[in-house]
Amino acid sequence: MNIVVSNYDAARLKAAQQISDLVAITAGPYGGNVDFHGDSNPKMYRDGFKVLQNFGPPDDLSLGVKIRMEEAAKRTVERAGDGTTTTTLLLRWIYEYASTWAYMQKILDGDKT
Repeated sequence: MNIVVSNYDAARLKAAQQISDLVAITAGPYGGNVDFHGDSNPKMYRDGFKVLQNFGPPDDLSLGVKIRMEEAAKRTVERAGDGTTTTTLLLRWIYEYASTWAYMQKILDGDKT
């Protein structure tokens, strides 16, 4: 899905894709490790929620997307006990769908810009 409404939507969608791609590495029983380097103490995680918590977004818009994904993942843990990686991937799909829907709605309303 490459259709977006504005630069703001494109940046938000890109942030959701980057975060979910990183978290998806840990998915399933054969999921991989994610390494974080930056300070003198490198860290390695195989848990999607830990990866999400330690992700350092490059800008404020990405930080907003990350915070929303963290909140959803925390609620998933509270209610189900697991499933944070799945929650993150579903949120990516929601961002993609919302961007496409907004674009289609704009066309249906007659705005071709």
